[in-house]
Amino acid sequence: MKYFRLKSVGWSRQLPGAINLKPSVEPF
Repeated sequence: MKYFRLKSVGWSRQLPGAINLKPSVEPF
């Protein structure tokens, strides 16, 4: 869970906030 959350932070910086929510909810 912590790994997915950390990844979502990096994605939110590269991708828009809309996409940052997707990886946060679903396991990437």
